[in-house]
Amino acid sequence: MPIRSCSKHERLCRVHMFGQKEGGWMDCPMEKMHTIKRLYAFFRSANIQAPAYKVSETWCDQCAAIGRECCRAQLDTLDPPQ
Repeated sequence: MPIRSCSKHERLCRVHMFGQKEGGWMDCPMEKMHTIKRLYAFFRSANIQAPAYKVSETWCDQCAAIGRECCRAQLDTLDPPQ
């Protein structure tokens, strides 16, 4: 299972290893993300299968909250239905 990350807010999604369920988001410095990406690149260059080290860029909980706020602001500007 790839590691989900958000570079804008420097966050990683925690995963419960045995249940393969997401456990929320945590702060993670960019240096640590780059280290994980380099490790995955090393594994790939050595033809070692290590999908658990693949980092997948995605939106985080903070991105989702910003999106919800923007949607609410847009909806508030609409006229109510007649």
